[in-house]
Parts: sequence; C-alpha cells; structure tokens
Amino acid sequence: ASNDGTITNSGPFNNFGTLASSGTITNGPTGVIQNTGIITSSGVITSSGTILVNETGKLINAGGILTNSLNMVNNGTIMTSGTFTNSGPVENTGHIANQGLITNSNTITNTFGSISNLCGGSITNSGTISGNTVENICVA
Repeated sequence: ASNDGTITNSGPFNNFGTLASSGTITNGPTGVIQNTGIITSSGVITSSGTILVNETGKLINAGGILTNSLNMVNNGTIMTSGTFTNSGPVENTGHIANQGLITNSNTITNTFGSISNLCGGSITNSGTISGNTVENICVA
C-alpha cells in the first residue's frame, strides 16, 4: 500500500505487507500498530499508542520524523536516517540502526538487542539506555 495523505489509527492496525508513506501516520493513545512486514516512511509517524515491530518486521524512517511518546517494542529492525524522538519507553530485543538523530528522554532497554550508530548518526540521550552498549560504526 502507498500513503501520500493521512492515516489516523485509534485501534489495532496489523501490517503484514509493505506500506510506503510520504504522508502522515498518527497512532492515537488507544492505537496499536503491529508490524510484521515493512513500513517505510519519509513523512511523519507520530505515536502516542503502542508500536510493536515483530521479529520479521522493519520500521524504516527514511529521512522523515518518527515520534514515540508511549510504548515501543522492537523485536525486528528499526532503521532511521531521519529524526527519531522518543519520550516513551522502548524495549529493544532486535536491532536499531541510526544514521539520523535519535533524541531519547525516557528509557531504552536494550536487552539482547543492538543499537548501531552509523556514519552521520547522532544520539542525544537525557534518559537511560540500558543493556548492550551503543556501537559506533562508520567505515570510510
């Protein structure tokens, strides 16, 4: 599916395929996005609900804006080359690859997962990142 407009979610939303968005995806406080497929966004994703990225799922913030203010569970892959602002708890057992800017003001629990800060990536952390350390990877 392709979205150039606005998707507003206030209930369960299960993505099993591929969703490409250059528009706005808003996940409200009662919303749950469960991603087993691939969500690629060059637009805006704002979530005050729950985002679950399953083992086979990928959430790709391709130069866009990703904002989480409630609860994110990543068992798959989150890739960002845009801005990821986190003020809600994140449980990471998958992989987070950052080539953009992550601003964290809550807790990222990195149990069994990994966070890689790639070339050009930056993490501003006024919260807590616990568990495995952040790897800085840049090959010139």
